[in-house]
Amino acid sequence: TTISQLSWSPDGRSIAYGSRNGVTQMIGAVNATNGSTHCLPFTANGSTPVWTKDGLVYAAGDNSIHISSADGKNSRTLVAKSDGSPAVSRDGHSLAFLKNDLGAEQLWVSTLDGRHPRDVSQLSGMDVQDAAFSPDGTILFVAQGRRDPTFTGAGKSLAMTAMILEAAVLAGAMLALIRRFRVPFGTFALMFGA
Repeated sequence: TTISQLSWSPDGRSIAYGSRNGVTQMIGAVNATNGSTHCLPFTANGSTPVWTKDGLVYAAGDNSIHISSADGKNSRTLVAKSDGSPAVSRDGHSLAFLKNDLGAEQLWVSTLDGRHPRDVSQLSGMDVQDAAFSPDGTILFVAQGRRDPTFTGAGKSLAMTAMILEAAVLAGAMLALIRRFRVPFGTFALMFGA
């Protein structure tokens, strides 16, 4: 069993944590006074718990972000489609989360109820990981570059299209030179071979 992503409740009485046992993911809670532990069944396949004064925010297994009371009641969806990793500002007004945009993980911020989402990272060719809010409300995150710029299907298609277009332009230029100036074909072997 792997335990990660600890989050204290606002009243300081419990700690929520992400738990993985093989392929099963769930969120659990520990009573801070007596150490008793229990799993929160409504978070099956959930991860990244964040306590707020309004309840427990977590990434659900269906790629959405939910908020719920500690007993699972009053659960509602905040963000219908995300790549998880929610973070909540200290004042409880802003929600940060990851979402794939144009082939890269980007950092999005919305109001806590999920309205008014906006991409705040806009990093080309880089993936955002592990967002957090500082005490003054500044958003902190880790950005990781990719080894291969054609990592995504869209990137690979664009790269192949550019190479084909470049080859067509070079072939057209060679044909124009041969026809216009009657340049012997062997000259191109010298130009491109050198």
